[in-house]
Amino acid sequence: MMKILRYALFILTFFRPQYFSVLPPLFENIAEIKAILDDQRLGQMLESGESIEEIKHVENGYVLKTNRHRLFVKIRFKHSEKPGPAEFDLEFKTPHLLQE
Repeated sequence: MMKILRYALFILTFFRPQYFSVLPPLFENIAEIKAILDDQRLGQMLESGESIEEIKHVENGYVLKTNRHRLFVKIRFKHSEKPGPAEFDLEFKTPHLLQE
C-alpha cells in the first residue's frame, strides 16, 4: 500500500497535468473578458459612440456585438509550466459592419 501511495505522490509531483494550472472556467472567462475590455485595441477598432450589446463565448475566442459592428477576438493560450491563471494573447480581427 505504501508503494502505491509513493508512486501516486511521485506522479502528481513530477507529471502534473496542465489543467492544474488554470482557474475554474467561470473565473477564466472573467479574466479573458476583462482583458478584452481593458485592451486599447478595442477602442481603436470600434467607434466611441458604439455600445456593446453582447459578448458571446465561441470556439477559440469571443464575439462582441455593438449597435454597429460585430468583432471576433481570438484567444491564443500560451503553454505554461507554472501554476496559476492561464496565460494568453488576444488577436483582434477586423470588425464587420452590421446590416441596418
